[in-house]
Amino acid sequence: MNHRYVTDNKFKIPKIDKEKLLSNKFHLYSIRGEDASELYSYRFPVYKYKNYPVLNCEILINICLEYLVVNVYDKNNRLFAPFYYSQYGNYEKILCIIRNNIFIKLSDMGISVI
Repeated sequence: MNHRYVTDNKFKIPKIDKEKLLSNKFHLYSIRGEDASELYSYRFPVYKYKNYPVLNCEILINICLEYLVVNVYDKNNRLFAPFYYSQYGNYEKILCIIRNNIFIKLSDMGISVI
């Protein structure tokens, strides 16, 4: 199978202002650096077991520097290692579901893969 890997991709972020991010359920995560660039965060479930979210995705967007970071956490709020080291183990089925959910959410925001 040929999958698009979130961690391997670069994304084109459209001109997004903070009002659009806030209206799409993002919240101010932090203000970083001397240039006071604002970092916005949004979390959503990417995998459920028996209707309970067990894996969550966090999208961090810096609108000043126009970059984003995607992280996946388990139910204990630890990074989900198979998302980052997909070559180890037999996680392809679950990773495909996770990646598809992330790409759907990004495309809803108008964010596309370069």
